Amino acid sequence: MVQPDGNIKVMDFGIARAKNSHLTQDNSVLGTAHYVSPEQTQGKDLGPTTDIYSLGVVMYEAATGKVPFEGDDAISVALKQVNELPVPPSQINPNIDPALEAIILKCMEKDPANRFQSANELYRVLRDYLAGRISAIPAVTQVNTITDTANLDQGGAVQGSTRPFVRPQTVTSGATGQYRRITATEQAQQIEYGRKRHRVRNAILGFLACAAVIAGAIYFVTSVLGGTDAKYPVPNYLTLTKDEAIAQIEADDHFELGEVKQSYSETVEEGRVMEQTPAPNRQFPDGTKIDLVISKGPTPAETVVAPNLTDKTASEVDEILRDLKLIGRAADEVYSDLPAGHVAQQEPAPGTEMKAGDTIVYHMSKGTEKATVPNVINDTEDNAKATLEEDGFKVEVSYTSSSSVYAGRIVYTSPEPGESVDHGSTITIYVSTGPSYIDIPYVVGQDYESGTTILNNAGFYVDFSYAESDSAIGTIVAQSPTGTAVPGTTITLSISTGPATPDTPEGGGGGN
Repeated sequence: MVQPDGNIKVMDFGIARAKNSHLTQDNSVLGTAHYVSPEQTQGKDLGPTTDIYSLGVVMYEAATGKVPFEGDDAISVALKQVNELPVPPSQINPNIDPALEAIILKCMEKDPANRFQSANELYRVLRDYLAGRISAIPAVTQVNTITDTANLDQGGAVQGSTRPFVRPQTVTSGATGQYRRITATEQAQQIEYGRKRHRVRNAILGFLACAAVIAGAIYFVTSVLGGTDAKYPVPNYLTLTKDEAIAQIEADDHFELGEVKQSYSETVEEGRVMEQTPAPNRQFPDGTKIDLVISKGPTPAETVVAPNLTDKTASEVDEILRDLKLIGRAADEVYSDLPAGHVAQQEPAPGTEMKAGDTIVYHMSKGTEKATVPNVINDTEDNAKATLEEDGFKVEVSYTSSSSVYAGRIVYTSPEPGESVDHGSTITIYVSTGPSYIDIPYVVGQDYESGTTILNNAGFYVDFSYAESDSAIGTIVAQSPTGTAVPGTTITLSISTGPATPDTPEGGGGGN
């Protein structure tokens, strides 16, 4: 439903929810029969083209003021959707553009494969039609051509014809699926109805003929016998050039040149007569002035400036371009730092001078491109930087000590190798400076348990040796090495076993 302010509202979602609308067992129709597609009536699988058909019916009705198929009940209308062909809209409304008629009929193809396959495809065609970029649409729709719509009676007969024209009507047989024509009785009823209308028409035409004769007699008496001023038919100056029309008027013995004005015209070439007053072929007295309107050609397009569409959504783009009377065309999507579904690029650039009706091409963002971090562990610093930069990454360098990786080679990276990150992200590489020396805790004089704990906490391994000493048993009396060492170095501790035992003299201690 189109509201007075131009907004469009979907008023009823009931049919949209019923995906498999069809004729039910009690012969009722799910949905509005005037707008259902043939496949919906037959209970077949539905798809986007089903909606295209229904939209085509709405367009047909908007263009002609009537739906393409009518009947006494929903069932007869639904059967016509399957079996009958639509009357061309132009035979109901002669002002319909042939290209628009072709678009409507393509939407209403019986075979879904012959319709527009998506709303987006139909949108593009309608947009191009409104922009004047297309003049015809290939179509395979067969239509029920009416040779004389003005005189077609309700029964299908052409009035004034000795041989009535009856539109073929068919219905399907539930058992065989075959088509049959209307019965002879039905056709006879239609023909008889047409004959009655024919007699009525003849009576009306007779009355009009008499009226014309009377009017002619009155004109003859008043104009000729009555001696009134003579009148002359106004020549047709339309489509003549300005100079040609003025020359002919000035050379005419009965008419004079009146006002000459100019105006824009979308159909008449610049410099030619687009209007004249009085109109051609009408009778006017001697000396009447003829006013002319000369075409200045099509109305100049309004000058506008290309807006900045960057970071705008598709709906925002449509609103902006509609207000500026520009046409938008979405091209291929591109990777960018902008969120997916937002405009990343446009042509022409913002600020470019354009004309109303021109097209702006824009590219929507696909989001940031993803890439995998390559493995450069143990590579040299230069090789690692070259590898990462070739893959499109930025590189930062940091240094760290390592007792397992040679100096100048990569210890690790952040993010780690194999991770998926945004294309162009910054990768930090950590370059080894070699082993790092630290002070070795001095634990001589400590008991061996305390000394071992202190060294282990500092990152060193511990080994033991034993020696006699005047110190208490279990006391650390020496360590090696001392000073500084790389973490993980083994420190040897010498543990006291107590004072040495004196040697007993040989044979000593004897008694008497």
